[in-house]
Amino acid sequence: MAPVNDNRFLPEIWALFSLGSLWVVMRFAVRIRTFGLYGLGTDDGFAFIALFCWAVIIAGINCTYYTATNIDYKPDEVKGVEWGSKFYIITLYAYMVMVFSLKAMVIILYQRLAFGSWQEKLLKFTSILCICGFVATTLMLSLMCLPYSRRFRIQPLPGNECTTSSSFFVVLSCFDATTDALLLAIPVPLLWTLRIPLHRRIIVFALLSSGIFVMAACITRVSLTVVPNVTVRIIARWGARELSIAMVAVNSASLRPMFHKSFWHRHKPALPQGHPRQKRNADLFASAHHASQALKRGHYRHHDLNSTSVGTSTLQRFAQSQAVELALDTSRNLCSSRGLQYATQRNHREGRQQVIGVEW
Repeated sequence: MAPVNDNRFLPEIWALFSLGSLWVVMRFAVRIRTFGLYGLGTDDGFAFIALFCWAVIIAGINCTYYTATNIDYKPDEVKGVEWGSKFYIITLYAYMVMVFSLKAMVIILYQRLAFGSWQEKLLKFTSILCICGFVATTLMLSLMCLPYSRRFRIQPLPGNECTTSSSFFVVLSCFDATTDALLLAIPVPLLWTLRIPLHRRIIVFALLSSGIFVMAACITRVSLTVVPNVTVRIIARWGARELSIAMVAVNSASLRPMFHKSFWHRHKPALPQGHPRQKRNADLFASAHHASQALKRGHYRHHDLNSTSVGTSTLQRFAQSQAVELALDTSRNLCSSRGLQYATQRNHREGRQQVIGVEW
């Protein structure tokens, strides 16, 4: 089926790309302002991977719009079809990596929250399922069409397993929807135990239950693309819509600090609790403080007798330091004797025959 010119296709694709990228950029802005550059975590790394794959997918869609693929092409477009087919395969790999990167971000977010034992076990099971799903779909996409050069062949045209790869989308969507349902089941029981107003409970549910929107987009996309006579533009359009919704839904939970007044006040970013650099900085500052105190205590005691220094000689500074120390010792002795005398008089008044010494 030859593609039909659509003047609204590319504007929609780039608008979806801008929306998803904006949410990731805002996520990084909030995280850096809140925790600093060194406070970024593993989930932020997955967010960067997802953003990179998102850019690769949109670039591939833009290229295949002009070159066409072996899924749908016109007879006069044969020269660029092979390149278009290669771009299409690259977008499939990027699509798969992006889907599981977004899931990893949600899993890491849930690991920071306090859940019960059964929820922690369910989270571990979901993590293992995501890893198995990523490995399985990668192997399936790589081995379902062998030799691999058949994916780019035009004449004779290869089968469906080398062009639209409908079975790959079905398997990936099954893993996607299943893991979304499992991730959705983790925070829901927690919301019933929260003692907060109903409207805040709804907001927290919307932030933590992003899997609902992603699951709905996934089911809609697979139902409209795994059909006969599908075109690459239909696959690309619904795939971009699904991923844009996923980018917004997954990154929205990290934007919550923006709605607090304290976020907009100037302050020094603080590292997350338990961050390795936080402990290292604390040890460093403690050592620096002890060293500073030691230098202050020994400032007047460890000068070499050197009268050839520029400006005031070290000998003069040493004499001044000795005078200061003599004055301090005199003051201490005077205070000690006065304290001892006062304690003796007080004890005599109370009828006790003992003296309380004041030690410096």
